[in-house]
Amino acid sequence: MNFMHFIPTLFKDYTLNLASFFPGKGVEITPVVLDRPETNWFFYIVVALLALLAWSRHFSPYRFFFILGAIFSYRKTEFLQDDGKVIRNGTSFAFILIAVFSIGLFAYQFKEIFHYKLLQDGGSPLLNITYLSFAAGAIWLAKSIVAKIVGSLFKAPYSSSLFVSNIFIINTAGGLSLLVFTTLYFYTKVMFFLYTPLYVILILYIYRLIRNFLIGQRAGKFSISYIILYICTLEILPVLVLYKFLKDQILQGI
Repeated sequence: MNFMHFIPTLFKDYTLNLASFFPGKGVEITPVVLDRPETNWFFYIVVALLALLAWSRHFSPYRFFFILGAIFSYRKTEFLQDDGKVIRNGTSFAFILIAVFSIGLFAYQFKEIFHYKLLQDGGSPLLNITYLSFAAGAIWLAKSIVAKIVGSLFKAPYSSSLFVSNIFIINTAGGLSLLVFTTLYFYTKVMFFLYTPLYVILILYIYRLIRNFLIGQRAGKFSISYIILYICTLEILPVLVLYKFLKDQILQGI
């Protein structure tokens, strides 16, 4: 690529007069200026999430990599649960924040495209993203509480804790994936980066269902019928309700 054509591409978000740097070259630029308020809030949120990730990596490297390893290893999930602090520590809390705010960023990007009537038009992007993130966190918390209640009713607290740990581990993987793809989409506007996470989420969701099923079987206190009932009630049904809700909202926005 010609160097003189590369510079305008590199600085396409700014108004530059390259002719002052290269006299006599006759360089002409048509600047593409991004919406500065939108760029700022997105940039600050991503930087804050990356700072959380770096903080966890620096101050607790062992737990940091162990949590990431638990995504691919059921035994590591069990070890974290036996440790007794799978969620009640700073590293896990950082991963939770990253996951819920990544979901909020991703959902907001879809809102910008499909214009579904979930949020107030003209509202602050930061407030809207925070609202979506807290909604995701509330759903996550509700599922964890219900899993604990079910475990208490069936006198299987360890298995219910593994359910909660499994939700945390897979949501961590999903949150990190969403953060990467959403950031790429925001700065490139390539639709591939917006739709690919949907397939990643689907794969992780099926993976989580399989692991939850195996947890229920290993516990020995849940029959297959109860495990299937749990999966249908707390895993599949909420997804169908959310799909129906978003579908109606999107159709209203068209």
